[in-house]
Order: sequence, then C-alpha cells, then structure tokens
Amino acid sequence: MPIKHINPADVSARIKLLEEELALLKHVQQQPKGTLSSENKRTLEQSLAQLDQNKSDIQEERFQYAMDASRDGLWDWDLRTNEVYFSPSYLRMLGYQKGEVPESYDTFKNIFVHPDDVLLLMRTSKAAYEDLKKNNKDSINMELRLRHKQGQTLWVYSRAKYVSYDKNGRPTRCVGFIADITQFKKTQEQLIGAKMLADEANTAKSEFLARMSHEIRTPMNAIIGMGHLLKDTELNRIQHDYLANIDHAANSLLKIINEILDFSKIESGNFVLEKVHIDLEGMIDDLARKLSPQVEKKGLELLYDIDPAVPRYFRGDAMRLSQIISNLIGNAIKFTEEGNIHLHIEKLHESSECLELAFEVSDSGIGMSRQKIDSLFDPFTQADGSSSRKFGGTGLGLALCKHLVELMHGNISVSSELDAGSLFRFTACFEHSQIGTSILRDEPRRFEHLRTLVVDDNQAARNIISRTAQSIHLQADTASDAKTAMEMLAQAEKGPERPYELVLMDYSMPNMNGVSASKMIKQNTQLARTPSIILVSAYQQDEIFGTDKPPEIDAYIHKPVSQSRLFDAIAEAFGEELFVSGDEKVVKEEDRTLLAGARVLLAEDNLVNQKVAIGILKKQGVAVVVANNGREAIDELAAHPDGFFDIVLMDMEMPEVDGYEATRRIRHGLHCNTIPIIAMPAHAMSEDRYHCMECGMDGYITKPVAPDLLYTTLSSFLRRAKSEREGS
Repeated sequence: MPIKHINPADVSARIKLLEEELALLKHVQQQPKGTLSSENKRTLEQSLAQLDQNKSDIQEERFQYAMDASRDGLWDWDLRTNEVYFSPSYLRMLGYQKGEVPESYDTFKNIFVHPDDVLLLMRTSKAAYEDLKKNNKDSINMELRLRHKQGQTLWVYSRAKYVSYDKNGRPTRCVGFIADITQFKKTQEQLIGAKMLADEANTAKSEFLARMSHEIRTPMNAIIGMGHLLKDTELNRIQHDYLANIDHAANSLLKIINEILDFSKIESGNFVLEKVHIDLEGMIDDLARKLSPQVEKKGLELLYDIDPAVPRYFRGDAMRLSQIISNLIGNAIKFTEEGNIHLHIEKLHESSECLELAFEVSDSGIGMSRQKIDSLFDPFTQADGSSSRKFGGTGLGLALCKHLVELMHGNISVSSELDAGSLFRFTACFEHSQIGTSILRDEPRRFEHLRTLVVDDNQAARNIISRTAQSIHLQADTASDAKTAMEMLAQAEKGPERPYELVLMDYSMPNMNGVSASKMIKQNTQLARTPSIILVSAYQQDEIFGTDKPPEIDAYIHKPVSQSRLFDAIAEAFGEELFVSGDEKVVKEEDRTLLAGARVLLAEDNLVNQKVAIGILKKQGVAVVVANNGREAIDELAAHPDGFFDIVLMDMEMPEVDGYEATRRIRHGLHCNTIPIIAMPAHAMSEDRYHCMECGMDGYITKPVAPDLLYTTLSSFLRRAKSEREGS
C-alpha cells in the first residue's frame, strides 16, 4: 500500500496523519492469513518501519521547536565518553552556534564556566556523587556563573539528574537544564545593597538620637536639679509659680526625649528587656507619689486595686512595666476632667515557667470613637489629633506601650465610647521570683478578732480598702462619711457584737476631714472602747501633719493601701505584742544561757517582720542589730571586728542587695566569711531551701517564725561555736 508523503507546516498535523496511516496499516497486517501476498506483506512491514521512523523524527523535531522557543538550555552528558549534547538554546544563551565549539565536558568546564566558579563546580559534583552513593539522591541543584562569547558574565541556575547506570551502579548519563537568572541576581544585589544602606542609615540615626539624647539630657537634668535647689530658697508667690512652670516644662521635654529614644531603639531592634526582681508594691507606691500631684490638681481620685492573689515579687523589667502603667494612667489623667481613674491588677495564669498578669486602667474621661481606636497604637497618633486640640504629646506613648507589652509576651487592647470613658487592658508574662510571693501569704490569722470600720466617701475606694482588709482577715464594715462612722461606732457599743477596735479613716472627705473625725472619735467619752485609728490619704504624711503626728492618729498609710502597708500600720497602732504570742514552749536552761547576751545581725527590710523577730529574741536576752537590706548587712559586718556578731538572720527578698547576693558576698569576702547565716524566707518550697544552701547559708527557717524553732536553731549554732572555741 503506498504511503502519502505530506509535509504540512504544522508538525502536530503531520504526526496525526502518520498515526492514522500507521493504524490503517496495522489493521491490514492483522487480516487473516492468505489475504495478503508475501510481497505485499514485506511492503507493508517496510511501510510500518518507515512510519515509525517518520513519527520519531517528527517528535524530535517538535521537541527541538519547543527547546528553540524556550529561553532555557538543555544538556545531555555521557559520563563514559565525556561527550555533551548542548541544545541550540543552550548555545544561543552563551552566544554560540551549533558546531562552533566541541560538544564535550571540557568545553563546558574550560570555556563556558567562569574561572572563579570552576572549583565550586568540582566540589558540588563531588558532593553530589557522594550523596548518590550514600543516600541514593540522584539530583543536583546549583547556581554558578557562565561566560558569554562576548565576555560578559551570566548567572545561571542548573538542575541535573542521573538517568542511567552501569552494572556496578555507577552513573553513566546525566541530563539537565540551565536557566538564566542574571537579572534576578542583579536585583538581589541591589536589594542587599539597599538594605545595607538602610541599616547604615538606621544605625546612624540611632547613634545620632542617642548622642543628641545625651547632649540634651545633660543640660535638662541641670535645669531640673537647679530648679529643685531653687525651691529651697526664699521666693515670693510669683517666683514660685514661675519655677513650677519651668519644672513642669522641663520634665515634659525630658519625657518627650525619652519616648523618641525608646521608639528609635525598638525600630532598630536594639531594645532588650531586663530580668530583675520586681517589687509590685514598691512600684505602685512610686507611681502613686509621682502621679499624685497631677491627680490632686484636677480633683480626681486615683484608685489602686491589686487582687490579693497577685504575688508581690516576681521577675521582669521593672522600669518598663512602670513605664507602661504610668503612660496609661497619665493618659487617663489627661483626658479625664472629673471622676475616678482605676488601676486593677489580677493574676490570669500561673505555671512553673510563667506568671501571667492582667492590668486594667479605666477612667471616666472623654472616651474615643471606633475610628480613633483602630489607629490608636500607631506611632504619632493621638486621640485628639486636630490642630485645635487641647491635649499635647508626641503620639508615641501608646505605640511604645504596645511594643513593650509584646516584648513581654502579652497584648494590649482598649474599649471606649465617646463621653463614656476608656478602659485599657494589657497582659504580660513574668518569671517567678526565687524569693517568693506576698510576705503575708503564710501569716496566721492574727487579725480575726479586730473588728474594723473603713471610712471613705468614695465608694470604689471604700470597697477596695475593705477587700484589702478582709484579705488579711480583718472583720471589716464600711461607712461613707464621718457622721455615719460616729453612728456605727455608737451602735456597735450597744449591739451583740464586739465594739470596733480599728478605724481606717480617709483624710479627704466632705464636711469633715479624717483628722477632725479622728479627734471627735478619740474625744467621745461615751465609747466604752476607743478604737485605734489609721489615717489613709493620697497626701504625704508631712503635708498633713507637718513634723508631728497628732495624738489622735495611731498610724498613717499613704495610698495605695496594700496588705503589707496595712499590716505595718496595724503593728504601729497596736504594738508588737499583737504579733508575738506568749505560748512558746519552755526553753531549756542550757539554751537560755547560750542565748542570753548573744549578738544577732538581722537583715530584714519589712518593719513588721523586724518587730516580730526582735520581740521574740528580746525575750531570751538576745541583742539584735537591724540591717534594712543586704548591703547594710555587709556594711555592718565590715564595721565590727570578726566575732562581734554570733549569727546572721537573713531575709531573702530585700531592696538593693537581696539575701542570696549578700550571702555570696560575705562568703567570698575577707571578713567574717565563716559566720553562721540562717535564711528566713517567707515561703517553704524545696527548691528555695536548695537555693539558700547553694549560695552558702547554714540554716533555714520559714516565716512566720516559730519562736521555739528559732531558739533551738540559734542555740545549736551557738553551741557549735562554743565547742570549737573550747577545743582550740
């Protein structure tokens, strides 16, 4: 059967036609025997073979068309002969024509590959071969430079694969392709260069800001410092007013400088949080002192509500946490004309690794619209950004807060409505302090018999103080003013319950302030029992009393009222007898002799714990010298001859230098480095005992201190020291 030889331009059409003819011939071939003559059968078989060859040629032609149209280049390397097939597109990419260069591996390595990349090629090929043997990985990827015929350099991406092997498993053929990535590399280099320039510019900016910050802060601190000195000189009212304005402006400028510097540090990625012990109560106290003038000036009430479950001590960046809270409260003061500002702190979650706390600052100010809230934490954004705004600021404060909170593994949010106030809430994670929680956590229920009356005209403040009182087991009732308090005191005298023994009296109340109300209570002869009175105020004590506290006031608490402050004030009002019970076990005569005249250095920062320890030790004739922190304890030891003190009782959580560090310094010092040191922590965890012993302490007594255990422990060390002296 004759075969039509058609050469249409469309290769696909040619292949289709050949396939149809091939199918027809195969159909004829499959006819029953005898249908075709031997000669026709041979002709048919020859036609079939020719058709198969034509089909193969056309498929190869189609493949060549595809490769010619492609920008990529194909190669096929015979590893036995080192012959390499380079596709026309491959050669064209490098400026060559077919037949212009020998098609071999030597051409590839010595002519095509850039000289500086030959070593890279050899190393990569060797590593790929080893990878094939060890891991059966048969593909290779790499980037390298090739040289164009005209001399320019091209970057290419090459992907190769071993496709056949000999009987020993060695590869005999490798095929692959290359793609021109020169433009990509140029763009990449430009981006890297641009990033380097940006980093250099950012570094220069940060250095400039730091340098300018230092240069500006130096004269600013001088201005502020000289202003404080000037306040102590004789000035008339107008001069005082001018000086106050200068001081306010200087501190405002200093705050702006600090915000800009902090923001630049965060932007440059150079901001690192510290990990130090945080005394939450001390921090809130410092904030209260710093913010109270602004609060009083606007006639607002700043309320601090710390849940009793929140530990007093934990680890984190104290300065930055204070900065966040101060910024939020400062904004609340700025945007609130009347009412309350409320700081609430609670514990969200606690694990062995993390302590998560939530902080809320709410106010009764101007509030914000949803549109303002959505962009509030963006840099240089203000709640009131109009040209006629009456509230100043850089707009960086909340952006800084957001960054700091995120660094503390927390988040910050706000809810607000126009003319209905705002509530800012943020969470943050902290580490546990190795020295523990609230100093009152393990205190026995000493105060259950103290019936207490809380007097405050502000309901929110009244409720907070009452909850704090109840958290240390005071039996607390409340009154909203002095008149009501007088009536409740009188009624308690007639009722079935005990009379009130303690009054927590707010100072700033309408009609009659706390001092006047206290005088009236103390002078009331109709009361069978006159209660002790603790005055509570946001003012400093010297601002109310001057230098002499009036006799009708038994103790004073500066707001915020915390558990430990209330504890200390009760100790002052009632005396140490309230805390030292009289039911200690009988002390052995031998121990009594050892204790009498012994000298103990007590390192303790808490007033109540000092009084308790002194009261217990004084009963057995022990002389006590008090150091308020670890640094003072070290100084006391250095100021006396070796052997002057017999024992050191060491609290663990103290300001400046804690008990752990103080013990290490004593043990590594040259003076009194063998003196017995007994730890007195406020908790009793097994790991705490380990930490104490590891830093060099000799004994361990937990608070609240059991008198008989303290006597026994001291006696054992005194007995050992006496035995060593007599033996020597």
